[in-house]
Amino acid sequence: MSASTTRAQIIDAARELFAQRTFDSVTIREVACAVNLSPAMVMKCVGSKEQLFAEAMTFARDEFPADTPVDQIGETLVRRIVERRVTGAPEPLVRAVFIGTTKPDAADKAHAFIQEQVHGVRRMLGCGAGSKATAELIVCALYGLGSGMATLQLAAPDRLGAERIISEYGALVQRLIDQHLGADAPS
Repeated sequence: MSASTTRAQIIDAARELFAQRTFDSVTIREVACAVNLSPAMVMKCVGSKEQLFAEAMTFARDEFPADTPVDQIGETLVRRIVERRVTGAPEPLVRAVFIGTTKPDAADKAHAFIQEQVHGVRRMLGCGAGSKATAELIVCALYGLGSGMATLQLAAPDRLGAERIISEYGALVQRLIDQHLGADAPS
């Protein structure tokens, strides 16, 4: 196994653990166990727990297809969250739950999250008047869905039905988008 593959596996394992618990409660030993390595090898590959956290807790948003019809953006954003929940894939928005409870650099992590998520949605909206406020509302709605599903088991797709969640919650997000675009539309 190459050093870059090993490093990537370590970061992926740490990302999963840090998404579930705080910085202080995750140990290098746990990360090492998850990838069948010694704690010493993990440290050799990543340097320190702080460096591992910094790399594992990135908040890059999903790339959004530019050809998505504007009237389907809300549903598309929600579908991604629901599909990750159904398949057991990690939910990037859930990692944000731990921003305020983690060390180090909680403020830096919060800023990075805002930059990646809110500004990404803002660019999708066209950066017009009011787009920052609308983007914050959209990200907050998506964050609520993602974290509610992952941490509180709310809106479980196996109970409510994935398509129902996508349709109904997608409509809520789409309403925010439509209101923004309607407010920005030239008369």
